[in-house]
Amino acid sequence: MINPVTGPGGLPPASKLETEAVSDDEGFSNVLTESLESAREAEATADDLGERFAAGDPTVGIHEMMIAAERANVSLRYAVTLKNKAVEAYRDLMNTPL
Repeated sequence: MINPVTGPGGLPPASKLETEAVSDDEGFSNVLTESLESAREAEATADDLGERFAAGDPTVGIHEMMIAAERANVSLRYAVTLKNKAVEAYRDLMNTPL
């Protein structure tokens, strides 16, 4: 019988996946969903700050508005990169000869 803590032959397992199932919190779909939600929130924040700055709100500086806009841009680029890598991995798998 193989010990789940030490693995076969008394050696430690090569990875966490050998002894534990991947939880839903660690799945790729959750990472992609979280990155899209983060991008959406950052965009909403940037839009809000832009509108407040344009309306003359003295509590919003141009630097805050520009930082929020750049955060939204980076968040969106991250989500797009994740999507592109997933599509690329799928295409690689489909084009692998058997």
